[in-house]
Amino acid sequence: MQHAHKGLAKLIPSRTTIRGWVINEFRKQKRQLRNDLREARSNIHLSFDLWTSPNYYAIIAIVAHYIDKNGTRQTKLLAMRRLEGEHSGANQAQIVLDVIGEYKIGGRIGFFMLDNASSNDTAVDIILKTLYPRMSAKQRKRHRLRCLGHVVNLCAQAFLLGKKADTTLEELESAYKKQDFESIARIWRRQGALGRLRNIIRYIRISPQCREEFESIEIGGNWVDFNKLQVSVKI
Repeated sequence: MQHAHKGLAKLIPSRTTIRGWVINEFRKQKRQLRNDLREARSNIHLSFDLWTSPNYYAIIAIVAHYIDKNGTRQTKLLAMRRLEGEHSGANQAQIVLDVIGEYKIGGRIGFFMLDNASSNDTAVDIILKTLYPRMSAKQRKRHRLRCLGHVVNLCAQAFLLGKKADTTLEELESAYKKQDFESIARIWRRQGALGRLRNIIRYIRISPQCREEFESIEIGGNWVDFNKLQVSVKI
């Protein structure tokens, strides 16, 4: 019986056991990814982005894009690191260079796909200068690609919110973090018909009673099936 208890005790984790398991598995997967990158058929192309977490840490994520040894396109997360200090291109470049060094892929870096922030221009230029000192400024510029999705998003923001789109989005972000829904509604109300439409939709979705009331409304012979999110016309 005592032997059985001793065997069971080995399976019961202490306060550091699970942490150890996680770290060991992380290191194992990182070694495997390093080997996969070394055997890749293509250059390693990178994308990275910076954002602020809910607890106000600046986090940068670095992703690799490549063709593996089997000819399959791969997208792999290399690292998520906290960025301390200014959100400058130089600071971001240093973190990316550290990650490149950890995976030993410094001689195989190809293109960068990033959003339009000017700090990204600086970061890519510093990274390529460090990795490829003989690369010309024109070549470095060609290796910096711009995310089409981000460009379309900026165009949509400008079209919907006008010239002060950045200011409006900053105000909304601050209000959402504070869960100040009255301020959110007021900010949207300033956007004219679009903002009022947004506030009407939020009111309809706020409770089952509001949804039921909306479903019961008929205007000009039209009825709305809210569950299917489609509008039908009675003939």
